[in-house]
Amino acid sequence: MYLVHAHFRAHVPLAVPSVQFAELVLAQVRASGGVEHASAHFPPPHALVIGFWLSAGTLREAETRTRNLCERALETVGELSGWTLLRAEAPLLAPTALGLLGLPESTEPGHDDESPQ
Repeated sequence: MYLVHAHFRAHVPLAVPSVQFAELVLAQVRASGGVEHASAHFPPPHALVIGFWLSAGTLREAETRTRNLCERALETVGELSGWTLLRAEAPLLAPTALGLLGLPESTEPGHDDESPQ
């Protein structure tokens, strides 16, 4: 199971509002099948991110399928013509056990992570 974020941008401020756009894309994608769950996030104005959870053999396959589903929605649903798919990619997430940015720093004085133990 992979999480892929599809990033969209409106061409003009008068494009279909983000909430309506998200509903139209999600309806089209769900009708195509293969997506376990999807949810919309509304960052800055005239931008939209839709997160898709889908099963795939590889991350590349998941990203390609998401891109294809979103491009098909943009081509098929006339109301979506004022929007563009910028990218479809997995977000970079650090495992929570490793801290926010990776391995935690050693708290032992004189400990050098680069030297062999």
